[in-house]
Amino acid sequence: MKDIMSELFKWDQDIFLQKLFISLDTNTLRRCCEVSKLWREFINRRVWGCARLRPGLIVRLWRDFEPVQQELVVRGSVTSIACDDQIMVCGYTNGTCEVFNEETGECIDTFDDNEEGVHYTSSKVTVGKNIIEKISYGSDISGR
Repeated sequence: MKDIMSELFKWDQDIFLQKLFISLDTNTLRRCCEVSKLWREFINRRVWGCARLRPGLIVRLWRDFEPVQQELVVRGSVTSIACDDQIMVCGYTNGTCEVFNEETGECIDTFDDNEEGVHYTSSKVTVGKNIIEKISYGSDISGR
C-alpha cells in the first residue's frame, strides 16, 4: 500500500500539497526537504520558489529563528571564527587556533604549529566538510 503523500504527488495535487507544506513551521518544512528528492524539489520549486509565498516565508523564518548562544573561554585575541553544525574554530592574533565542540563549548583541539622567529599578527580559519584550514599571517623577527 502506498502512502498518502506519494499518491498526492502522483495525482498532481500541487495546490493541496503547497497549502500543506506552507502550513508547517519553517523548521518542519526544512526537515521535510530531507525526506526525499521529490519532496525537496517540490518544496524548493513550489513553496520557496513561489514569488507570492516567499515574502511570508521570509517573515516566518525570522519569527521562528531561535539564536543559540554559546559562551566560550578563549585564550587570546580572536581574529577569525568559522563553524559548522559540530565545531567552532577560533583563530588568534598569535597565529594559533582552537577547535571547540559546538554543543558543549569545550576545547577539543589546538593548532599551534607556528615557526620560531616569526612574529604572527593574525590567523584566518575556515571549516569545510572534512577539513579545517588555518592560515597564519606574520613576518620574521628581522622584519623581512
